[in-house]
Amino acid sequence: MSLSSHNNDQSFDAGAIPVRTVFVPTASSATYSASVNDVTPAATPTDVFCLIGSATKTILITKLEVTPTASANGSLDFYVYKRTTANSNGTSTNASIALHDSNNPAPTAVVKLYSANPSALGTGVLVRAVRNTLASKTPSGIPVTSWIEEFGAYNQQPVVLRGVNQSLCINMAGQTLPTGTEIYFTFEWIEI
Repeated sequence: MSLSSHNNDQSFDAGAIPVRTVFVPTASSATYSASVNDVTPAATPTDVFCLIGSATKTILITKLEVTPTASANGSLDFYVYKRTTANSNGTSTNASIALHDSNNPAPTAVVKLYSANPSALGTGVLVRAVRNTLASKTPSGIPVTSWIEEFGAYNQQPVVLRGVNQSLCINMAGQTLPTGTEIYFTFEWIEI
């Protein structure tokens, strides 16, 4: 079935999949990543690793990766929240940021690793949730597996941060951690 547009007399198929414009990174897109390893989160952790937006650039988050291990096999839940207001307090350090090209400008986003939970979490909406099987640090038949989330792949829109009050945070919902928990975290993003 075709419908006519009254504005320009072009027709379109009402059953067609709508096309939407998305940002397609190129080799010249200013790309950055931040990784931390052997992280032992705070007891009953909430937000652990957050990528915080910029006052001068739009941040397009293209990838996150989480790899947990513990002293024994088990599982951990991870939640990814896009926050529209900033977290309050807590103890954090800024992670080092790698430029994927040494000619890229200095990054304007900030990546925080929390060692003590924020006293109040910013307003947020759940973007992803996953239960990850933990492998023992000593081999016991369960391979160490990473949870990898690629935003913007397959012609989809990346997660976009606009301004310093917006962030993407990996949260652990206050769960009790298995003995010897250590986690590797990575964010990758583009600044335009």
